[in-house]
Amino acid sequence: MESAPPTLSVDARSILESMGDAFYALDEAWRIIYANQRALTFWGATAGDVIGRVIWERFPQMIGTLNEQVLRRVREEQRVITFEAPSPTTGVWVSVNVGPSGDGVTVYWRDISDRIEAERTLRDFAEQLEHEVADRTYALSEAVEELRRSRERYSAVFENSPVDLVFMAVQPDGRIVCEDANPAWTRHSGYSRESVVGKSLDEILPPEQAEFATMQYRRAIETRMPVEYEYTARFPIGEVARRSFLVPLPGDSGRIEHVLLNSVDLTEMRRVEAQLRQAQKMEAIGQLTGGIAHDFNNLLTAVVGNLDLLQNRLTDPRSLSLVEAAMRSALRGGELTQQLLAYARRQNLSPRPVNVNAVIIGMDDLLQRSLGGLVQVETDLAADLWVATSDPTQLELVILNLAINSRDAMPTGGRLRIVTGNVHDAAGSQMDALDPGDYVRIAVTDTGIGMSPDVVARAFEPFFTTKVIGRGTGLGLAQVFGVAKQFGGTARLASEPGVGTTVEVFLPRASSLPDSAAMPEQRLTDALGDGGIVLVVDDDPDVREIAAIFLREAGYAVREAGSGPEALATLASGQISIALVDYAMPMMSGLEFVRLARQHQPHLPVLYVTGAAEILTAGSGPPDPVIMKPYARATLLKMVRAVALRTPTGRSEHGPT
Repeated sequence: MESAPPTLSVDARSILESMGDAFYALDEAWRIIYANQRALTFWGATAGDVIGRVIWERFPQMIGTLNEQVLRRVREEQRVITFEAPSPTTGVWVSVNVGPSGDGVTVYWRDISDRIEAERTLRDFAEQLEHEVADRTYALSEAVEELRRSRERYSAVFENSPVDLVFMAVQPDGRIVCEDANPAWTRHSGYSRESVVGKSLDEILPPEQAEFATMQYRRAIETRMPVEYEYTARFPIGEVARRSFLVPLPGDSGRIEHVLLNSVDLTEMRRVEAQLRQAQKMEAIGQLTGGIAHDFNNLLTAVVGNLDLLQNRLTDPRSLSLVEAAMRSALRGGELTQQLLAYARRQNLSPRPVNVNAVIIGMDDLLQRSLGGLVQVETDLAADLWVATSDPTQLELVILNLAINSRDAMPTGGRLRIVTGNVHDAAGSQMDALDPGDYVRIAVTDTGIGMSPDVVARAFEPFFTTKVIGRGTGLGLAQVFGVAKQFGGTARLASEPGVGTTVEVFLPRASSLPDSAAMPEQRLTDALGDGGIVLVVDDDPDVREIAAIFLREAGYAVREAGSGPEALATLASGQISIALVDYAMPMMSGLEFVRLARQHQPHLPVLYVTGAAEILTAGSGPPDPVIMKPYARATLLKMVRAVALRTPTGRSEHGPT
């Protein structure tokens, strides 16, 4: 490209032009020395317009802006700074990454206007809700004024209003007594008109509610002004959230003789707000736990790999025993990270059509052995149950986790009931956490000690447990929630202390039937043969070194690269038999490296390595194989041999076993 400086290699230009971000570089005199096509398109300029120009002269609108301040700070402080702001040149919102480069700086940025617009839309929606409540409040006040002026219309309005209306009389002795309540109030509260008319607040409501309500009525009476307040209380119909308005009504003597109560039900709005907060919290926890598990898997890969090497080198029984104990602990750590990844919805699952009833029936012996003789297991499996999208192994773990939790909640025994059924049109069934569509429902119910509302609210959080130390990790329900979410479903829990608990798992309906038989296993041999070269690409030197040692000891030639660009340079210097690629690397991901590498070597066999099991897709073909960190020597070599069996088109005839 004409905007690239002569010293920039073809590979470097190719990388900078193919990446998704806009990019430009400045020298020590603030001259633009390079800008990729995305940057030029964003500016609406050509390379000839900008290359060699001082940025402040070419784009004077940047002077005095946050962008200028950051550029100068980066060069002065020699550190990377990231920020978000409207572009001074176009006004479009962008996310900018500025870093030092010799005496100059480099700038990456991308358009985030869609996200900013979405946030603005959400704010507008919230403001609209507030306006609607304000409008309704104003409408209610107007209705009350009309009532005061037109007593002849009072009865019709009172009886037919969809808003809760209660007419309270203020007795000479100060008691506040219900004189009448309209049908809307009785319907929304659960009280009958006969049970409240003629009774005071103290006689109608529980002590704490009566005290709070009396205080609000006193305010309205003493100030002779309308009083507005919100509250959450338990009525016979259940827990409700209300916004109430008290309007004092003076009599002929001027004394406040009546107070009109009108209420707007906020229960549904508060429920939706609580669901949103819970979803945001669970998503934040998922991001945190997934990131921790990813980094921990990198550490465990080096630990397990070195222990594996020691096992093959030591002969002293005492030393081997110590290494084996350390290996068991490290593998247990790997299991815990898999549970965290399941919660964070980053586990490597194999979604396929699954007969849920068949899985449950096949677990009968396992459940009986796991639960013991004190727990009676019952099943109610729908005969017309749809096929679900799931992973049979993970589904078994989900059901086993729920069954064991139920067993622990029934220390003296009880009944465990597993029910399956179909959910038609989730959107029409008021399943807020699910996308529209059909789902398979699995419900596990016990007659155990149950949970309090506070415990229910945190039940799906990782590491949260009410069990004694040593009885559980607190990851069981978190894994259930994460697996269900990863398949496009969800999980929800209902419990009552002293009654029991029900956990429901919803899985999407599959569009095809399950396979009747598994694919025959192909015998794996060392397909690379003599002289096969494996390119190991990983930014973690310890992980890269372990993989290289395993492969060299197995007879493979190995070349190592610590980044995508370095790997591309290695690939350009000679033919590679197979690439072992870390999926998550800084600057250039493994997926991006493979895309660029296959432009030069189209049929390059690839084995991805990951600690987070992202869903990998390369081109239009099936996903390349993935090996999860931490891995042992035998697992790595088996997967490398499996990838070597790939056809010349780069597609797997049979996936790695």
